[in-house]
Amino acid sequence: MTYDTTGGTGSEAAPPRAAVVQYVDARTVVVLAAAGETAIVPGTRFDVDELGDMTLVPLVGAGPDGSSLALLVLGSAERRDERGNAALVIDDELANRDYYAAAFGQIGWRAEASPTGTAGIMAFAATEPAVCLVDVRLPDMNGYDVCRQLRTVDRRQCLVVLMSADPTMVEPQRAANAGADLALVGPIGVGQLRTITEQRPPHPVRPRVAMVDRPASSAVRLKLFGDPEIVLADRWCALPPGAATDIISVMAIHHPAVLSTADLGELAWNPPATSASPVHTALSRLRSALQKHGVPDLVVTAQQGYRLDVMAANIDTVAFEKAATDLDPNRFDDAAYVAEAQRVLANVSDSAFGASNVPAVEAARVRIWEARAVLEERVSVRQILLGDTVEAVAGARRLTARELWRESAWTILVAALYHSGRQREALETYQVARNLLINSVGVDPSPALRDIESRVLNQDPSLHEPGFVRGLAR
Repeated sequence: MTYDTTGGTGSEAAPPRAAVVQYVDARTVVVLAAAGETAIVPGTRFDVDELGDMTLVPLVGAGPDGSSLALLVLGSAERRDERGNAALVIDDELANRDYYAAAFGQIGWRAEASPTGTAGIMAFAATEPAVCLVDVRLPDMNGYDVCRQLRTVDRRQCLVVLMSADPTMVEPQRAANAGADLALVGPIGVGQLRTITEQRPPHPVRPRVAMVDRPASSAVRLKLFGDPEIVLADRWCALPPGAATDIISVMAIHHPAVLSTADLGELAWNPPATSASPVHTALSRLRSALQKHGVPDLVVTAQQGYRLDVMAANIDTVAFEKAATDLDPNRFDDAAYVAEAQRVLANVSDSAFGASNVPAVEAARVRIWEARAVLEERVSVRQILLGDTVEAVAGARRLTARELWRESAWTILVAALYHSGRQREALETYQVARNLLINSVGVDPSPALRDIESRVLNQDPSLHEPGFVRGLAR
């Protein structure tokens, strides 16, 4: 929902002029979706060296084929700055969105609103507000994670305020580490909003531009699962821990984007580096360490910053995400899918990016482990249908041990035990999951988990229907 508070609530504001694009290769992007009044249509391709007054802003995440995503913002920075007093409110409560729309209107500001974190991030990137209010509790992600994503798009041009009506949810230091400028207990009054708008950064910061100067090397491989390593032919060296691992991990996550010194200082340091000095020192030490091992320079200096001189297919975490995305269960029979998924999972370990704990890396880990868990669940349900219940039970047990709160994994484990002729153990496993959820986090089992228990108790014939079994995994 959009508000134009210069003349009251409810009217439409000027539509954003932006497009979500993905990289076809190092020099070409293709439009996935466009927003606002623009002639650009999905499928349009652009050469990153010939963008004119358009700007590419890398986004955290992967496209449909595992490639990097970016936001193509139309119009020069000067024209975008002319929007002036624009605010964005990211809050899932309609009453709160209406309140802040009216409050901003009283001080002469135009406010737009988004009900979810994901929608808010896209609106933020497309409209570039001067002030953004982010609620801590959102239906799809928490406000701290939203702030981290916002700072991936915009370093310090927008003043970001994290807020909550619950004082226990507002943690100023955590908010600062996530990239928020302020952490406040709401609701925020009109007077306080006026003070906030007067604090907004006066000078815009140039957004990141993703482009490369030459094709990446095909000789180098980067291993980020397990202990991070760099491999060249028969030579290898361990990636130095600390800042070096953080830098390489962040560059791999944003591959093939070129990251400036400021980008690296923000994304690869926690809290963000306040000057270029630590970034330059860390890069110098990294290059010296690689040179001693006879490994060519992995980090290439480009016109606007730094990039990894390695192909996407040779970065194991990037290759896994692409393979996991490409593995469409509708294209395989059950046996073929199990074999192919196990091949994709074979090179995945229980750790990634070494000991790096910067927010950008933590977010990438969550994405990778989710993709891994989805594949494992799909494998287990197909093993049930193939009659390989021993492997189905073993796989589901490993997943529940690794992700205790993943109710879909517990549901599949209960079904696998039932199909292996262990009805009593299946029901006992349900009780284990139920007690874990109630005693540890105070919530009842999900409807799907309660449903599988009911079906097992009644020996429901639907438990043997292929469609039902496959539906246990998404």
